[in-house]
Amino acid sequence: MASYTGPLLTTVLARAGLVLNNASFKNDILRQFVTVAGSDNYQATLSLAEIQPDFGNVRAILAYAKDTQPLGQDEGAVRLIVPGDHLAGRWIGDVTQVIVGTPLGTP
Repeated sequence: MASYTGPLLTTVLARAGLVLNNASFKNDILRQFVTVAGSDNYQATLSLAEIQPDFGNVRAILAYAKDTQPLGQDEGAVRLIVPGDHLAGRWIGDVTQVIVGTPLGTP
């Protein structure tokens, strides 16, 4: 099993100011999502609550190294790793975009 190194996705989102809380809605964080896209247009969407420490606490990371070595060309400079995804369906190689939002029609 490989060991990946990188910051938590929640840390990156917080430092970038991408997590916005609307205090007028109870548990606003439950209504938000994060979509991560790669250079091959493959994308995965996670619930923002799923990755927050005080809710789901899935420790998704934006990895830049694998087994202490920089990621290979086939993986790109940064790769989304979602622990617990046994089929790696939400592991995105060569991350190019991260979007935080709410479903359409939601205030």
